[in-house]
Amino acid sequence: MLVDVVIGLGFGYGYGVIAMARSMDAYGHARKAFLAFVPFANFLLLLTPSKNAVSANRAATIPLLTGGVGVLTGFVLFIAGLVISTFIKVEIKRMIENSAKDPAIQSESIDMVLRSQGLEETLRRIALEVPRRQVDETTTLSRVEADRATIRCIYEVSTVVDQLPGSVRAGLVKQNCGYDFLQKLMKADATIEHVYRQSDGSSIDIVTVSRHICGF
Repeated sequence: MLVDVVIGLGFGYGYGVIAMARSMDAYGHARKAFLAFVPFANFLLLLTPSKNAVSANRAATIPLLTGGVGVLTGFVLFIAGLVISTFIKVEIKRMIENSAKDPAIQSESIDMVLRSQGLEETLRRIALEVPRRQVDETTTLSRVEADRATIRCIYEVSTVVDQLPGSVRAGLVKQNCGYDFLQKLMKADATIEHVYRQSDGSSIDIVTVSRHICGF
């Protein structure tokens, strides 16, 4: 994920700067900063006493970054970096999840995909992203298929019924026609089919929704 790459680069850069400062503090030059990236050898770099009192060419240092206190500071900064990194990841994930539920963002997203990819490719992508899920106690959305300008939702019904009640059919059509996301698809000439089957695969009913049925 891009966020992980950015955070990793930022942490790596900061760790490198600290390693160079520690090398300068311990040896009077930055050439041994690479030890910070070598397992076990990094403790040699961390625990080497400061040359602050004996190195004439050494750059001035901050007390918190020298000696034993410097080692402790390094560990504190390391842990703080991990905590901040985790917090940022959690917050970004939460923002993405909230955005995915926002109807306005969904509407803008579907408009953009329709313009750039066309109807058939848009329906294909939608079909791939919809997971199997339980609709109610007796109905499961088994899968979603895309067939040219038709997106087909296939349901499995665990109870034995001959056909859907008229009220269920009417409610499903009304719900689809009033859903902004589906309106965008239907206005682009998509047809939505809800296919209901028994668990053994036998057909129960099919509800078709289109722009003509919805009246727009």
